[in-house]
Amino acid sequence: MTKNRVVFALSVCVAAALTAMFPGRMTVAVDCGLALVWLFSLVQFRVALRRFSVCQTLDHATVQKGQQAQLQLDVAAWGGLGLLAEFCFSDESALLCDELTRIQVTLSKQNQFCYTLSCPYRGRFTVGLNQVKLYDLLGLFCAVRQAAPLTLKIYPQRVALRRFGSAQGQQPGQQARDLLSQTDYTEVTSLRGYQPTDNRKDIHWKASAKRGELLVKQYGLLNSESATLVLDLAPN
Repeated sequence: MTKNRVVFALSVCVAAALTAMFPGRMTVAVDCGLALVWLFSLVQFRVALRRFSVCQTLDHATVQKGQQAQLQLDVAAWGGLGLLAEFCFSDESALLCDELTRIQVTLSKQNQFCYTLSCPYRGRFTVGLNQVKLYDLLGLFCAVRQAAPLTLKIYPQRVALRRFGSAQGQQPGQQARDLLSQTDYTEVTSLRGYQPTDNRKDIHWKASAKRGELLVKQYGLLNSESATLVLDLAPN
């Protein structure tokens, strides 16, 4: 936009020099035309600026990691011939969408922009517009409007746990007890035959040498105590 202003200023200087060197109706008409262009651009920019509004929304304020959210911008620029806008987004917006850095668009009366936010990280992110820079169609005038960014919360992804409980009235199996217990590697409770899936560190080498076959240590549990929970479902 600075380039447009420089070009217009040079045009005014050239027109003024021509008027001074060659006074006449033609040069005066050129000067008046440049003045009218400047005045018209200023008036239509002020009219459009007064009726400018921006609204940004998220379809979901909270999502899980790996899901997506939609950022929607509703921008209105009633009055005038339109505006040139430069959207300036928050720094954290670029982490969720590569497009959300600086975007230049031409605004009409009603405008709607949608951006898809990927959510690869956990945490709270400030997303959306920080400010909007507005220019007239010739790029001679500029105004800045501040915007309130939105907050997007990304929670850890939920994973369904494998059920290890037992049916009502039945004792839990050994697998269920193992999932609720921690192995005590300092206590060897028994020995059993070696299986291909066993860890070699668990082989009891002395006992294996005496028996002539590979034997594996069986360790105890830190919380091997069992508990029984009884629910009385009677109404009284």
